[in-house]
Amino acid sequence: TALARLDANVSTAGGGATHKAVKLTSGTSWTHPANLIDDFVLITMVGGGGGGSHREGFDTGGGGGGGEVVLKMPHFVTGSATTYAIGAGGSGGAAGADNDGAPGGSTTFDGIVAEGGSGADVSAYQGGDGGGSGGGVGDTAAGDDGVFMGVRVGGGAGGGGTSTFYWGGHSIGVRGAGTSDNSGGGASWGDGGDGGGNNGIDGSGGGGTNNNGGTTGGDGGDGWIMLEWWES
Repeated sequence: TALARLDANVSTAGGGATHKAVKLTSGTSWTHPANLIDDFVLITMVGGGGGGSHREGFDTGGGGGGGEVVLKMPHFVTGSATTYAIGAGGSGGAAGADNDGAPGGSTTFDGIVAEGGSGADVSAYQGGDGGGSGGGVGDTAAGDDGVFMGVRVGGGAGGGGTSTFYWGGHSIGVRGAGTSDNSGGGASWGDGGDGGGNNGIDGSGGGGTNNNGGTTGGDGGDGWIMLEWWES
């Protein structure tokens, strides 16, 4: 089973093996190291955050939703390389008219998906939904040998765009603050963008804005993938 293989790998890695890590923020293919021990990696993945909306007038611009965070161990790779995609953060709604924030892209690695957050919706007076729905240890959605050791953490929802302002939702990072008639973005791995058009980071949602500030809604933070492994 995957659990038995992980136990054996950890024992092997303790005997003078070297721990390695790489953060993938671009590209589409990761070449497996020649000395990768037993073909397994530990994965942390973040989906792209949604953009905050811009609203003309003095009602509130909504915050974008944070991207989903996925942590998985172990994941066994095959062949010489693995394909992946990095979810870009969604653009904030442009000033000059009522404009929605764009959704964040999903981050993928070898069939595992960390969903992007939704952009804020001006017409519905809503902040963006966070990516994913959360989860717990033992999820089998992306298993090896039927086992998925890890956790899925849903991104925080963006604060709603109404006649008042709201804070975004928490995730691993801290929610974006609602400030001066504009709602904050939802958190992801990073903190949500504050209201007033502040950008998200590390998959979090951008803050909303309105004509009182005259600026574009905040962009969502880009996603990424962190891989860890051991080499002999």
